[in-house]
Order: sequence, then structure tokens, then C-alpha cells
Amino acid sequence: MDNKEIDYKRAAEQLRNGEPLFGKDGALAPMLEHILDAALEGEMDAHLS
Repeated sequence: MDNKEIDYKRAAEQLRNGEPLFGKDGALAPMLEHILDAALEGEMDAHLS
């Protein structure tokens, strides 16, 4: 898995195990990181063009 992919199976497993959604190790942390990285990359592309 590269940095651009989200491991949905791992997130689902964390939810089934009752782990938190949010926080550093939360189930949604990788998805949020991916969204923020994509937004920042878009901002940089727009700024530099």
C-alpha cells in the first residue's frame, strides 16, 4: 500500500473492535490525512500556477 491508498479493511476492523474513530490512532485518521494531503496539494498547485 502506498501513501495515496486508504486501508478500508483496517478501518472497518478497528471499528468492529471498538477502537476510537478519531485521534492519532483512530480509524478515520488515515482517511483524514489523505483528504488533508490532497487539499494541500491542490492549494500548492493552484498557488504555483
